[in-house]
Amino acid sequence: TPREAPLATNSTTADAFRTTSTPSERTKKNDEKSQVQLRGSPMKAKMRKREDGPVTAIHSIDEFLSAIEDAQENELVIVKFHAKFCKVCARVILKYKKMAHQQRAADTPVPIRFISIESTSNLKIIQTLGVKKFPFLQIYRNRECIASFGTGPAHNFQRAVAGTIDQKMKTTVEEWDAFRAEFQNEIEGGLEKLEMLRLQAMMLENECPAEDANSGTGSSVGP
Repeated sequence: TPREAPLATNSTTADAFRTTSTPSERTKKNDEKSQVQLRGSPMKAKMRKREDGPVTAIHSIDEFLSAIEDAQENELVIVKFHAKFCKVCARVILKYKKMAHQQRAADTPVPIRFISIESTSNLKIIQTLGVKKFPFLQIYRNRECIASFGTGPAHNFQRAVAGTIDQKMKTTVEEWDAFRAEFQNEIEGGLEKLEMLRLQAMMLENECPAEDANSGTGSSVGP
């Protein structure tokens, strides 16, 4: 079950939840021992759906994985999970878009990207990542989940989300290393979930030719 991530002023505390890997030599040994490598996507050649505006809506497993895997080094990928039936989600849509617009227009220490995932249209993603409440937020950096928490009521959204993003942008390389060592199990679990999603995407792609074959003339049964 995803752990809550209340705001913290010291990024070396457990409140910030997950750690992230860095390209520094200090994490090389940990990477060799524990990091689960994601296999290359066989679907990378497909054109990714990109939308105008500060937030990109995700409509498939492959689009989600591409957003994580194609991110620049140290880029923060902010992921908001929401549901059509969630009243709080409806109230924070504009808050999230405004936040994304402000961050993208600002001179941030690292690149930043905002995406959103609607639950009923992306049920496999929701189930695999273990998201059970909405709105829910995750932040990824270098393919690793570094924050995962429910945002709470609408009036708390700005403080919880913007505050956490600001904290992550200010985290130093040494602090990332400390987080990664402390939350090694959570990191491995998160990478394994991404790998599970990759396998599901591959299975879905492999099912398409069979469906096409069955739809051909002379192969179906019936009038």
